[in-house]
Amino acid sequence: MTEALLHTGIFALGLAFSLSAHRVIGVPFACAAAYPLGSLIWVLVGLVALVGPWPYARGVLVAGILAALAGAAVVWIRSTRPDLRSLSLGCACFALASMVFGHLNLAVLSVDSYHYIGIGRSLATFGELGPLASELTNYGVFQLLVQSASVFVGLEYLHAAAPLLAASGVACFVVLAQRGLIAMHGDPAGRRLAVGAALLGGVAALAMSAPYFMLAQALYIHTNYAAGVYLLLFCATFWLAELEDEPGWLPFAFAFLLAFSLQRLELPVFAVLFVVLASSECTLARGAVDRWLAIFVVVVVLWYLQLASGASEDTRLLTSQRAVGISVLVAAAFPLVRALRSPRLDRLRPWVPAVGVAAAGVGLLIASAANPEQMGESAGALLSHLRDPVWGLMWLAFPILAVAVVREPAIPLQRLFSHGCAAALLGIVLAGALRAGYHDGWTDSGNRMLTHVAPTLFFFFAVSLGRRSVASCAPSSLRQS
Repeated sequence: MTEALLHTGIFALGLAFSLSAHRVIGVPFACAAAYPLGSLIWVLVGLVALVGPWPYARGVLVAGILAALAGAAVVWIRSTRPDLRSLSLGCACFALASMVFGHLNLAVLSVDSYHYIGIGRSLATFGELGPLASELTNYGVFQLLVQSASVFVGLEYLHAAAPLLAASGVACFVVLAQRGLIAMHGDPAGRRLAVGAALLGGVAALAMSAPYFMLAQALYIHTNYAAGVYLLLFCATFWLAELEDEPGWLPFAFAFLLAFSLQRLELPVFAVLFVVLASSECTLARGAVDRWLAIFVVVVVLWYLQLASGASEDTRLLTSQRAVGISVLVAAAFPLVRALRSPRLDRLRPWVPAVGVAAAGVGLLIASAANPEQMGESAGALLSHLRDPVWGLMWLAFPILAVAVVREPAIPLQRLFSHGCAAALLGIVLAGALRAGYHDGWTDSGNRMLTHVAPTLFFFFAVSLGRRSVASCAPSSLRQS
C-alpha cells in the first residue's frame, strides 16, 4: 500500500501540470500522461537537489515539488474547469492500477537492476553526489532517481514503477492515436469512425507488450522500455502539434524528449536526431519551437558538463571527452534547427531526413572499417536477436506493415517516424562500437535497445493504417475531402 500511495502521489504531481493545459491536450491524455510526466518532475527536482547546494533529502524534495506545484497553480487559476467525469475515470483507473501493481510484485531483475537500485538508494542515503559522481557516468540518472524514492518511503525498491509506466504508455498510445485520427477527419462521421478505428491503435498497443521480450522489458527495472515510451510520447505529441497546428503540445513534447535523454547516457545523440527531423518538416512558428528546444538544450548540456567533471579515468562508458562531445552536439542542435527552418533553406529541407539516415549509415561504415571484427559480431548478434522466438513475429511483421504503409498517402511528419526509426536502428548498431560489442542473449544491451524504437514504429503503423480504415468506412464525401 505504501508504494501504491507513492505512485499515486507522482501521478497527482504530473496531473497537476498536465491539467493546466487540458484545453489543448484533453483530459484523457492529461490523465494518461500524468505518471510519465510526474516521474520526470520528480527526477528534475532530484537533479536540482543533487547539483545544487541543498542535500538530496525528503524535505528538500518536498519543498521543490511544492514550488513546482505553485507554478502549476498559477496556470490553473487562469484555466477552465476540466470535465470531471473524464477526470474521475482517469484517476480511478490509475488508482486501481497502482494498487494492483503495488500488491503484485511482477518486477524482472538482473545485475543491472540491482545497480540501479543500489546507486539510487545510495544517493538518497548520502544526500549528495560525492563519491557516486563517477557511477553516474555508467548509468542513466533517470531510473537511479526513481529508485531512490524507495528510501524515503521505507521500501527496498520500487517494483511497480516499471509496469505503471508501461501501462501509462499503452494508454497514451490509444488516446494519441484516436486524437490523431480524429484530427485527420474533421467531419462528424469521420470523428465517429476515427474513434472506432482507434481500436486498431489499441490492438497495436497491446501487441507492443504481447511478445514475451516486450512484456519482460515492461516489467524490467531498467531503462529501455521507459526510453521507448518517452520516445513514442515525443514523436506522437510533436506530430499532433503539427497536425492540429497547436503549439500547446510542444511543452509536453520536449518534456518527454528530456525524459528520454536522461534514461541512458547515449540517448541525447538520438534525441538530437529526432528533434532535427521533427523540426525540418514542422510548419509551426519558429518561436514556439525554439523556446522549448532551448530549455531542453540547456538542461541536457548542463547535466552532461556536470557528468564530465565527475568522470574518472576508469569510467567504462561516458568519459569526460565523450560527455563534452555530447554537450557540444546537443548545443549545436539549437542553431541547426533554426538554420533548417530558415526560408533560405526551403529547397534543402526535404532532404534532411534522408541525410540523417545516410549519416548514420556512413558512421556505421566507418566504424565497421575501423573495427570490422567487433562490428561484425555485433551486427550478427543483433540479427540473431531479431530471429529469437522471444520477439514473436514482431520483426517479421514490421517489413510487411511498412510495405502496406508505403502504398498509402503520407501522414503529416511521416518521415519523423519512418526515417527517424530507420536512422535510430542504424545508430543502435553503431553504438556497439562504443562498448565491447553486442553478444547473444536476451539481456544483451543491443537487444534491449531495440525496444527504444518498437513503440514508435507501432504507433506509426497504427495511425497510417488506421486512417485508411476510417477512409474506407466513411461516406464518399469524407473520402474525397
